[in-house]
Amino acid sequence: MPLVEIVPGEATSPETVERTRALMEGLGKTPIVVRKEVAGYLGNRIQGAVLQAARDIVESGIASVEEVDLAVSTGIGLRWALYGPFAVTYFNTPSHLIDRYGLSGLVAEGFQEHSLMKGKTFDEMVRWRDGKLIDMLRVLERID
Repeated sequence: MPLVEIVPGEATSPETVERTRALMEGLGKTPIVVRKEVAGYLGNRIQGAVLQAARDIVESGIASVEEVDLAVSTGIGLRWALYGPFAVTYFNTPSHLIDRYGLSGLVAEGFQEHSLMKGKTFDEMVRWRDGKLIDMLRVLERID
């Protein structure tokens, strides 16, 4: 997996964090610096929340295990391979609608600084997304 979560301790210097981040990038990894130490890795915590929602859906009789897996693998899973849940929200809720949906504070600020979206129009982002999704579907067809 390309992701490396760097979790500095209280005594970890900013220089050590930066050197570690640069080393990971040099190794071809995708480092993120977690700002606060919490139980579990970020990716695992997000995965756990999704799994709990999936269990709730099945246990409530809304859909079968297979249908939930298909909803993820042929829907959000494809999008999440390209970008995370906040960028998905961006496509569903363009920046001019952020206030309407109550996104504020650090989340709203994060949209402004998100490297994937910064300096691009919504239409440019949609064209990028659609092109990448088509590319992924073509690759998946070859794997099948």
